[in-house]
Amino acid sequence: NNPTVTFANPGTYVVSMTSTNSGGASNTSTQSIVVLPLPNVTILSTPTVCMGSAFNLIAGGAASYTWSSNQTGSVQVVFPTANTSFSVVGTGTNGCVNYAATTVTVFPLPVVQVSGSGTVCLGSSTSLLASGAVNYAWGLGAAGGNTIATGNIITISPTISTIYRVSGWSAQGCKDSVTQAVNVIPLPQVSVYASDSSVCLGSTLTLSGAGANTYSWTGGVTNGVPFYPSASASYTVTATASNGCKNTNTIQIVVNPTPTVIAVT
Repeated sequence: NNPTVTFANPGTYVVSMTSTNSGGASNTSTQSIVVLPLPNVTILSTPTVCMGSAFNLIAGGAASYTWSSNQTGSVQVVFPTANTSFSVVGTGTNGCVNYAATTVTVFPLPVVQVSGSGTVCLGSSTSLLASGAVNYAWGLGAAGGNTIATGNIITISPTISTIYRVSGWSAQGCKDSVTQAVNVIPLPQVSVYASDSSVCLGSTLTLSGAGANTYSWTGGVTNGVPFYPSASASYTVTATASNGCKNTNTIQIVVNPTPTVIAVT
């Protein structure tokens, strides 16, 4: 006498009930039942997000919404830190309710690292190598600025101390950034000295450098050690400072021939 019926589709249904007593007498009555449609609730979003990023879940198809987090409204902003399922109950204008659910997949951020020398001598170049991601973009300054190079290796020749910023993206498009400071070391100021700028053939000459730690001369000359120049020539010294930076300087030496003496008797 109290059946439960589930209607699969909306519409108007006429239900008839026939009742019979113990004496065999019966009677029939009818009732119209209107079955209202459920709202077609959807969650409009791409269910992937990078770790630490905000994500908008957007519900549609109903008049009002209540999320599994107890937030209301068609849009819910979430910051998932792991793969998480979200559901929403939507209520249509006719008061009927339906729900939708989705699972948000959280991709980890790449861990970008930079290797390479943090110092470079003025006028020299050095390379920085990035790792930990798939694609890379390099920029200047702590904020990165405009892209100056792509790829995991950048070769630089800065004239002043500079901060480089590299951003790396994973295969899923997630991003991480790191900075690397490169200090520019000035070159040593090299001075050269000669015991005499003009000598006679067969005389000794001493060449000395100053302003650095070690010195290497052309022509087989040892710094500060006398030698016998055989002809006029230029001598170049390569001087290396304690920080490894090098500079050069050149000096011109004139070797005068000895006179040819003739004795006549």
